[in-house]
This record gives sequence, structure tokens and C-alpha cells, in this order.
Amino acid sequence: MNESETPTPTNAPAANDAAATKPVPPVKPSGAIPERRRLRRALFIAGPALALLAGASLWLLGGRYVDTDDAYVKANKVNVSAEVTGLVAEVLVKENQPVRRGEPLLQLERAPFQVAVQQAEANLAQTRLQIQSLRASYGQKLSALASAQSDLAYQQTHARRIRELRGSGAVSQSEVDDASHTLDVAGNRVQELQHDLNEALAQLNGDLKAPVETHPTYLAAAAALEKARLDLQRSTLKAPIDGIASKVPDPGTYAMPGLPVMSVVAEEESWVEANFKESELEHLRVGAPVAVAIDAYPNTQWQGRLESIGQATGSEFSVLPAQNASGNWVKVVQRIPVRVRLEHRADEPPLRAGMSAEIRVDTGARKHSGIARLMSAFGLGSAEAAQ
Repeated sequence: MNESETPTPTNAPAANDAAATKPVPPVKPSGAIPERRRLRRALFIAGPALALLAGASLWLLGGRYVDTDDAYVKANKVNVSAEVTGLVAEVLVKENQPVRRGEPLLQLERAPFQVAVQQAEANLAQTRLQIQSLRASYGQKLSALASAQSDLAYQQTHARRIRELRGSGAVSQSEVDDASHTLDVAGNRVQELQHDLNEALAQLNGDLKAPVETHPTYLAAAAALEKARLDLQRSTLKAPIDGIASKVPDPGTYAMPGLPVMSVVAEEESWVEANFKESELEHLRVGAPVAVAIDAYPNTQWQGRLESIGQATGSEFSVLPAQNASGNWVKVVQRIPVRVRLEHRADEPPLRAGMSAEIRVDTGARKHSGIARLMSAFGLGSAEAAQ
């Protein structure tokens, strides 16, 4: 071996192994960094744009829907009150029992009304006898008048003869006076009987041949009997409408005319009454579609129509109206009652009066229509766009 040749070191294989096991850094693609930057730039621009678009849409469509949770289910509720006075003897229905119109609900004690009917019947019969007695009395007085008139004619003739005999001196003056007195008595008797006869005729309503049933006294007695029978019928309280019996009283309750003793709530004829703020009425129109949610049935939604808008605020019907003339007046936003007619379905759950509800009215109004009208006023848009 020549001296000029460099000897191979003995640790060369170990160095090569170390070089071979050293990790090699990955080679990055040349286009990865620009692509990520472009995506970031697009998101930076598109994000605010989408948020602005969503906000603008929300603002433009925000005036279309008006909602409130001050709404309640309503139903026809009729208070049942007695037309006569009496104690409840029998309760014929139970609480929350379905009833039909005309179905008996309560029975008052019948005994007092039955006695009143019997008294009225007796009074009617007595009235008939009285009228017949008046007719018989009239006939008797008519006969007495005829007899008195005949006696008067005789006394007139007798008095004339006595006066003639007095002229010839055949009778005394006392006999003339007696004949004159007797004649006066007979005349007074005729007048008295004539007066009694006229009074009897008046009591017979001026017509002797009229039926007893047409006499005013008989008609009054017949009306009293009819009223007694009607009161007996009214002692049974009946359902005024189809519905559900509510607030059923206990036997022994004292019923008086005009005071309700129970109620009947209509089962099918229900609606929703909502109270909107006066500032929310601008776009409300009768016939607008309404979505109704009942708190008791969160998974069911009803559809309906705006049926009517109240003509006065709720405070106008309060027992103690607000006194706004005082110096410490505070303005309070008033609420107007609105009635919503529900579109009932066969499979819907039952609605009960007083249930809380939430409604949302689709007024069909848009805020951009007002902007368009404003632009049209300045000549910046067409009139059609303002509609």
C-alpha cells in the first residue's frame, strides 16, 4: 500500500447508519399556503355579508307578524237562574256532565207551586159561579123593575083620581097627601131598581149573551191559573244550550229569580280572545290568518282567522274607570281585545274556556313597502313598488 493513499477510517459504517436514520423534513406543496389564505379572505368577506343580509331580511320582514301571549280561550257560558223562588230539592246532573238544550238540570220543591195551581183553579171556578150569579141577579132585578114600574103607573092613576075627588069634596086633603107620597115612593123605587139594573149590566160587561169565558173577571182568573201552572213548570230548571254543566249546586240551595245557581259552558263554540297593544293595531285587518298555540297542548297548533277587533279598550268597561284629569297622570299603553275564530278539526284535543294561548297574526305588511312609498314620494321609485 502506498503512503499517499488515505486509509479508510474504521467507524465509517457507523456514520453512514446515523445519516440514514436522521428524519427528513416533509416537502410542503408550493400552492397550499395561498389556497388557505384565499379561503380565509373569502370567509372574512362572506361572513359579514351573510350577517348583514340576514339582518336586513329580518328587519324588512319584521313588521309582518304581530304576536301576543295575552290571549285566552273563550266559550259561550250561560248562567242558569231560577224564574221562581224555591229550594233546590233534587239535582239531576253531575259536575262536568254533558247536557243538551232543554234537559232538566235542577228540580225545585213542587209542593208550593202545586198548591198555587189548586188555588187558582178554585178561584177560576168561583169566578164562573159569580158571573152566573150576576146574570141571575140581573134577571131578578129586571123583574123587580117591571113590577115597580107597574106599581108606579097604578100610583100615578090613583093619585090623579084622588085629586079629582078632592075637587068635588069627596075626599079629604090628607088622602090627597097620602096618594102623592105613595106616588113619590113608587117613583123612587123605580129609579133605585133602574140604577141597580145598570150596575148589574156593567158587571156583566154590558152583554148578557156573551160567554162566561169572555168576561174580564173570568179572563183575569184564567190568567192567574195559567201563571200558576207556568210557575210549576218553571220549578224545573232546564239547560239553555248544549254544553257542559258547571258549578252544580247542592240540594237545599235557595234559588231566587235573577241570581245564577249554576252555569252551562258551550263545548264546541270556542274562540280565542287576545289583547293587543294599541301600538300593534296598525296592520291588523279582519280576516288575517292567525296561528294559535295553546299552553296546554304545546305540540298542537291551531289555525284561525281574525274575526273582529274591539271598538273600545278593556279599561272602558272597568267598574272604576281611570281618572286622567288628575295631576299625577301616567300614560299607560292600552290594550284592544281581538277575537280569533278557530278552524276546528275532528282530531283536535278539547279546548276549555280560560286556557292560556299565544297567537301570531300574519298581517301581510312589510317594512320595505313603507320605504318604497317614501322613495316614490321623492320620485325615486315607481308607484307600483310602493304597493
